[in-house]
Amino acid sequence: MKIASWNIRGFNCPIKQQEVRSFLLVNQIDILCLLETRVKSAKAPPIVQDLFGNWNVICNYGQHYNGRIWLFYNPSTISISSQIITSQMICCKAHHYGTNIDFCISMVYGFNNAVARNELWNSLTSYCPFEPWLVMGDFNIVRCPEEKMRPTPPAIHEMTEFNDCLASCHLDDMTSTGAGLTWTNKQDTITTIWT
Repeated sequence: MKIASWNIRGFNCPIKQQEVRSFLLVNQIDILCLLETRVKSAKAPPIVQDLFGNWNVICNYGQHYNGRIWLFYNPSTISISSQIITSQMICCKAHHYGTNIDFCISMVYGFNNAVARNELWNSLTSYCPFEPWLVMGDFNIVRCPEEKMRPTPPAIHEMTEFNDCLASCHLDDMTSTGAGLTWTNKQDTITTIWT
């Protein structure tokens, strides 16, 4: 079973759509979450149909005008039922046919504002299922200062709120390989941010 999350930063561009199509084919993904699509709801159906065909999709347009989270899954390998959908997360129960594993999955795209993110921390803490639970996406905050390179360090209280939420939910970071800093704002050297 392969699950991926991608902050696409705008999905109206045909080049980005082709990149996603190639990524799906090469990696044989079962569940894909696209974040920050910036696709208006009226333009979403043809893009979804063209790229994902018979895949199922869950979006959060009803909770946010910009449909910040698109969760796609291949119904021939996974069954998914949504449990909670907010402006910052989609929580689902899932069953993988090949392994007969039941689990919960939450895809997150946190707001940039620390006060607005408090709603996300409260939602995750109140959801907190008993089944195995995978939470992934873009929280728009880091766990420790070493996870962000920028002219000013991240706010300690924001990192503390994030870490407190993860501890309440009994969540841990998964081991990862490759580049430690994977996102950049692509600005000039004085204002460049890497996380």
